[in-house]
Amino acid sequence: MDQTPPPSSSSSPVQPRAGGVGDPVFAGLVRLSGWLILAIMGGLIAVLAWGGLSAWSAFGPGFVWSAVWNPVTQHFGAAAPVFGSVMTTLLALVFAVPLAFGIAFWLVEMAPAMVAGPIGM
Repeated sequence: MDQTPPPSSSSSPVQPRAGGVGDPVFAGLVRLSGWLILAIMGGLIAVLAWGGLSAWSAFGPGFVWSAVWNPVTQHFGAAAPVFGSVMTTLLALVFAVPLAFGIAFWLVEMAPAMVAGPIGM
């Protein structure tokens, strides 16, 4: 005669533990970490704004769009460095994204499991 208990009405085989402390503590730590990251980001924005205030007051809003960079006459513009940064980022993405997709495709579809496991890690 079979002595197996009848199946429970729950679809999950794992039953939650009553009176557990770990979940609320973990949830609190995750929530605190999220707020801390937001506070740090806000602080970074405030420090950057405070540091850039002197340039903004000395050169005005045209500082952002001006491409002039002449240290002798003390005329500076941010357009050239910003353009250089944006173009460098775009070029890096143009090279990195296809390469990353190609490597991922090779690891998942073509590489032997002996090779894909260690390289995938």
